[in-house]
This record gives sequence, structure tokens and C-alpha cells, in this order.
Amino acid sequence: MYKLRDDGYPTFKKIMNGRKWVGRVSRTTSGFLAKIGDYEAEALTEIAALREVVAKVSQEPVEANPGSHEKSRRTSTVQADTERVIEWLRELSQISDGHPKFTNADVARTLGKKRPGQELGNLMSRLDFACYVVGLPSIGCTTEKQFADAWQQQNRTWKWPVRKMRAAARAHSWSSTDFDLLLHETQHLSYELGHVAWNNELARCDNKIMAWAGV
Repeated sequence: MYKLRDDGYPTFKKIMNGRKWVGRVSRTTSGFLAKIGDYEAEALTEIAALREVVAKVSQEPVEANPGSHEKSRRTSTVQADTERVIEWLRELSQISDGHPKFTNADVARTLGKKRPGQELGNLMSRLDFACYVVGLPSIGCTTEKQFADAWQQQNRTWKWPVRKMRAAARAHSWSSTDFDLLLHETQHLSYELGHVAWNNELARCDNKIMAWAGV
């Protein structure tokens, strides 16, 4: 049985398997990184990172806190929230002739949050990645105003053509079938962090992403 143990180290917590110290969970700039041997997993919370790396190692259940057991769930919190947003966007599109108009604050309220934050930015990033995979425009580009750190150039030689992407997303007539495709794709997406999915794909299929974005 794997669990986290805090022994007072400032930068990480131990991953214990019984009495054996087998790995660690460390904070990163965007969440937490769990590592057991050669296996790694990144997530927004310590427990999610631990759960993911344990699933890679052995599929064993994770003990979230000493003395308690967290029941395994088929759908992660990130995916559950993603599906709620997809269904909300589906309904919004149906009452707006396929051209939804909304803000990030609207999406946050749909999830019961007071304001849009990092978790919502991650959710929209995952949705946009799913759009790329199934050949749809960026659903995130239909928002009234995007997140300040969205579509950054980083270390690439080209810039995201955000104005062109927003025009394509707003011109597209979003159908129920489109949201079925996004739902299916996100359910099979192995990454809980959107930027990890994008970075891995950019490293392998840079030209394909450029074509999708309209560079």
C-alpha cells in the first residue's frame, strides 16, 4: 500500500510502500511531480500525482493520508470537471445557433468556483488539445477574453496566430457531434495537465500543430 509521509523535508514528501521509502513527491512550478524508480507522473495536487505514478507502477490503490484509504475513482476530478464544462458548452451552443459566447468567469461559475484560476486554465488547455486531436478549432478561443498566459511562444521559432485562431473558432458552428468528439477524446487523454500534453505533442508533431493553428 502506497502512501505519502511528511518527514519535514522542505522540498518533497516521501512515498512509502509499507515501511519502505520508494519515491518522492516534489512541488514544481505548475503542480507536483511524483517519482518511483523510473516512473514519473505530474498533476495539480500531491495526491493526484501520487495516484498517477502508482497506477503506472502497479495499479495498486493509494492511501491518501495515514490511517485512511481513498477509494479509487474511474474518472479523475479534472476529467469530471472537463465533462461538466463540455455539457455546459453543448447546451450553450444549442441555444445560440452554434456560436457560444461566454467568459472564463462563466465557466468557473459552472464548476462552482468563485473565479477562474490555474485549474480552469488547465482544463481549457486540455479541451483545446482535444480540439486539436479531433480537428476542431480551439474552443478556448471562443471565450470573450483568454487567459493571460494562454498560447505563449516559449521556446518555439513561431508564434501562435491567436487572432486567426479566434476568428476560426468563432466562425465555426459548434454542433452536438463536436462535443461528443471532445468528450470521447478527453476520456481517453492520458494527461491531466494540458501543458504536458501540448509540450509532448509539440516535440513530436510541430508541423502538424502549426497546420492546425493556421501558422
